[in-house]
Amino acid sequence: MCKGVAKDEDFKGILEKCSNHAHGLFHIENGFLFKGTRLCILKYGFRELLIQELHGGALAVHFGVEKTYLMLKEHYYWLKMSKDAEHCVKRSSLAKLPRTSYDLKAFTHHFWFLKAF
Repeated sequence: MCKGVAKDEDFKGILEKCSNHAHGLFHIENGFLFKGTRLCILKYGFRELLIQELHGGALAVHFGVEKTYLMLKEHYYWLKMSKDAEHCVKRSSLAKLPRTSYDLKAFTHHFWFLKAF
């Protein structure tokens, strides 16, 4: 990861500073850059995939922006993570569904109807 980090806009300066020893909370461990205990994720890595998986993946329940961000923040770090989480969650197809009980019933009925066939 260090080679990729060296070219990454968000982390290239940090990597140079902590190549021989820790710099503040940043340190390199087994070739990966960490901020404290959180893994630093490259700008052009898989940030969006992480957000999507935490927000609505197989084990998720389509959490809102704040809950998705808090879960990300627990294990990962990158600049503007909160803003990225908000952007991805808001454009999620399920986040765009109407929130009224009538619309929710119609939506679930539609999927039940499809499942019956």
